[in-house]
Amino acid sequence: YFLILLVIFGSIDHVLTFIVLSRLKMKYTSIYSYLFALSCADASVLWVGCFKNWIRLATGFELMNVSAAACKVVTFCYQFSTCLSSWLIVAMTADRFTTVWFPLKSSSLCSVRHARISIVVLALLAIASNVHVFW
Repeated sequence: YFLILLVIFGSIDHVLTFIVLSRLKMKYTSIYSYLFALSCADASVLWVGCFKNWIRLATGFELMNVSAAACKVVTFCYQFSTCLSSWLIVAMTADRFTTVWFPLKSSSLCSVRHARISIVVLALLAIASNVHVFW
């Protein structure tokens, strides 16, 4: 019962996070871009990891045993989302470090545009580092 409670309350938490971070005034700082992407990555970790395990424990159905393709896709999605989640925390920490230690340069270095480019680059790197699962 713990896993389903974790999925239910975690999903509610992520929906509320999406609502709060998608407000208009939140869109103009770089940290909220990182937090929004992190919330998406964490939601996918929650659904791929916990929900899949809860279904396996509750019904005995294992998605990984359906086919080789399903096993590869589920494994890739889980590894991609955990890798992306970890690196988004690193990027967010670097953004905060820059803002605190270099406040005069932070307006040019920590822009929303740079944050979005960083998120896309991190997602592409996470894909590239986990694409080996398909072979």
